[in-house]
Amino acid sequence: MTKLKISFVAIALLSMWCCSEDTSEEYSFEIFVITSTVFPEYPYEPSDFDPRKFDIESANLQAVPVISSEHIINYDLANHVITIDPARPLEILQLGIDGVPFIVVANGKRCYVGTFWNRLSALRYPDIPLIFIEDLADDSSFGITPPPWYIHVESDPRDDAEVIKALKGLGLLKEPSHGQ
Repeated sequence: MTKLKISFVAIALLSMWCCSEDTSEEYSFEIFVITSTVFPEYPYEPSDFDPRKFDIESANLQAVPVISSEHIINYDLANHVITIDPARPLEILQLGIDGVPFIVVANGKRCYVGTFWNRLSALRYPDIPLIFIEDLADDSSFGITPPPWYIHVESDPRDDAEVIKALKGLGLLKEPSHGQ
């Protein structure tokens, strides 16, 4: 009878181990610069990039993200402001050029396209979010600005569900308080 109980317990434990799903999920948040198809080591020049004809899934990305969850202390969802860990300086400051397109990738999914831009430039893509290069210089926080013609855009790409899921899973999301 004891052998039968031990066998039953062993079979039960083995079936629980074999049949259980792995519910742990890896979360990630990254911003990659889109590279040129001709010279992959260089970012796109503004003249190479047309967001109306752009396929987010086939874009070439730099091998290493310019911003990742390792750089971030928190993400303010109400204002789309990212607070940066001062111990982790951003490499994007070394780019020093305007109109560099990027893709926000959350949990491995390419979520939306935006551009790094100079505040003094009058040229902007009307329907994609912006990160102003000058805002990155203080090494503390920067915003992902809505598309310049936001009122003409159907939905704000910055509110992508996968991005929010990743930021929550990473413990980086600072959600709006009810008093705002």
